[in-house]
Amino acid sequence: MPVPANLALSDAAAIPEVWLTAYQLLHLLAGVKSRECVLVHAAGSGVGTAAIQLAKLAGARALATAGSQEKLDMAEKMGAEGTANYKNEDFSEMVLKKTNGAGANIILDCVGSSFVDKNLASIATDGRWILYGLLGGANVEGRFLGALLRKRISLIATTLRSRSLEVSKSDQ
Repeated sequence: MPVPANLALSDAAAIPEVWLTAYQLLHLLAGVKSRECVLVHAAGSGVGTAAIQLAKLAGARALATAGSQEKLDMAEKMGAEGTANYKNEDFSEMVLKKTNGAGANIILDCVGSSFVDKNLASIATDGRWILYGLLGGANVEGRFLGALLRKRISLIATTLRSRSLEVSKSDQ
């Protein structure tokens, strides 16, 4: 892959990882389908911006959260149909409004415990919740498992970084 002179090799190396991660989350794990709704957390991140674009390419609708207006504006440029600043908005309200109360079919979550309650309010019945990071913490208390059961939510946890070479080869 040719690397432009103004791009550091370490930055160039991150590009495939970001896009492959987003592809894995949406297609291999969540099985995104046309006309579904995908909620992308950390929309200003590399994986977030890639996921928004890949969701749109799959014919899905993308909704996004981020912590600044600049990142939300970028998410809209990438194709997000609705955005919320998680620092001062309840993103579940935006999701329910944009889905006419149905909720998102897929949530791509790199935040973890600090978003659990709002994710539960945001996800559709039979939704797929893809957890790939714990930026907001790992511990969950309360009736989390009961809420998953009531809505028949599939919770899938994954990370690329802890895979052995043997596991990575078997995924091919």
